[in-house]
Amino acid sequence: MSIMQADRAIAGRITYVLHKNEEGRVDLVALLDGAAVGWVEGLRTGARMLLGDIRVRDSNLSEGMVREFGTTLRRRGIGTGLLRRFLEEADAAGVAQVWGSVTAVDLGRNPELLGWYTRRGFEVTAPDGKCDPDASHMIIRNRP
Repeated sequence: MSIMQADRAIAGRITYVLHKNEEGRVDLVALLDGAAVGWVEGLRTGARMLLGDIRVRDSNLSEGMVREFGTTLRRRGIGTGLLRRFLEEADAAGVAQVWGSVTAVDLGRNPELLGWYTRRGFEVTAPDGKCDPDASHMIIRNRP
């Protein structure tokens, strides 16, 4: 199976589960055949929502997943799907702005991260006082 075929196979089998609480916390989990393979957390404060790290599981995969998809699920559209669902939820809830922090550690793990966010409608700016103290950049997406 080619990587492109595997990517389509994954996309068709992902289920997203959303949890929200009254304090504004949002947790979104991507399940592949019932197993958690990705997640993102958010926190709403007024008209803004903090986007936490988007994580895609790339270790401790089942033998069946390794046989079918290889040793990692990264770069297969799971993170993009999580972000898309997260933004849909934010828009539906009337959130005016989604923002997050990007650190040097994040960029060390994924040097293309800022471009990835930019292609998905985020603006990259200098961090403000609400960002993670280790932030090198801030990402902002205003509701269309």
